[in-house]
Amino acid sequence: MATARADRAWLVSGTILCGVDDSQSAHDALQLAAALSERLRVRLVVAHVASRKSAENAERLVSRLIAEASPAAQADARVAVGDRAGRLAQIAAEEGADLIIVGSGREGRLRLRPGRALASELESTTTCPVVIAPLQTRPRSQLRLARAGRDTAS
Repeated sequence: MATARADRAWLVSGTILCGVDDSQSAHDALQLAAALSERLRVRLVVAHVASRKSAENAERLVSRLIAEASPAAQADARVAVGDRAGRLAQIAAEEGADLIIVGSGREGRLRLRPGRALASELESTTTCPVVIAPLQTRPRSQLRLARAGRDTAS
């Protein structure tokens, strides 16, 4: 039990926020966020910031992504419209997030401006750590998280 508490010592509220869209890198970020949430036994919030044009489909998108990431995942969905970095930072503050996970945006969909990725924008708008998930995160059944100097399957 002491190890479980030590694993979560940096978590204040016990909440991970994962920012998603319909890109592969966002799917990979959600795989990582779901695995961490399950492993650390903390709350997962999945958020999508939509443009005004795509707002009506946003809730369905988030629900589908949560179901695809893990049918057993207990995640709260949040949808907002506006500036992605600003709105994700606002959601992180409202939810008391200890960690934000986003995709690498390498395929271009998460790019806010040429040469400036979502993670870079978040870094300047929030005080909680931002993790950039690598592309092609392994399936949850194969994802291993380091713990106490050895790998353990999540």
